[in-house]
Amino acid sequence: MGLFKPDNVELECASCKRTPTELGMAFFAEEGQTPDEYVWENEGTLDRLTGLFLCDECYIHWGMPSSPGAGWKATSGNLAALRMVHRDFGTWRPS
Repeated sequence: MGLFKPDNVELECASCKRTPTELGMAFFAEEGQTPDEYVWENEGTLDRLTGLFLCDECYIHWGMPSSPGAGWKATSGNLAALRMVHRDFGTWRPS
């Protein structure tokens, strides 16, 4: 546990809008770690400026987007590109 999430950043999946708690991230968190802290420290798609990421279900549903180098992050530019390819982005919800 080395990275600290600022209090003013709310975390949610950019597609289904679920929070780390709603996604059950507490299951993966270490003792004393909140679901938000777990996502902040471990989620590869997290854009730390906006707090947006893709949960596993949405990441797989949208074709596992990738980028060379630093990897795919849920930045505004990458999300806009997903919306261009997938017109229903943001409306699909896992069952």
